[in-house]
Amino acid sequence: MEKIRFRIIKCCNDMCRIAACDCRSVYRKIADGACICSIDVMLLEIEHITKEVERLGNEAYFVCD
Repeated sequence: MEKIRFRIIKCCNDMCRIAACDCRSVYRKIADGACICSIDVMLLEIEHITKEVERLGNEAYFVCD
């Protein structure tokens, strides 16, 4: 099982983005999205990304920038 790293990037005081730190397009497409303005939306997106990565047989982990 491979660990796939995703970064939570702070854009402004109230917004962030999630980006894959992997060159493979399958993982970049999973995390491709708009800016996130709510903690609830961010947690739902983290859950969605984690499930998709597990479906592909790997493990997702997240780091903050």
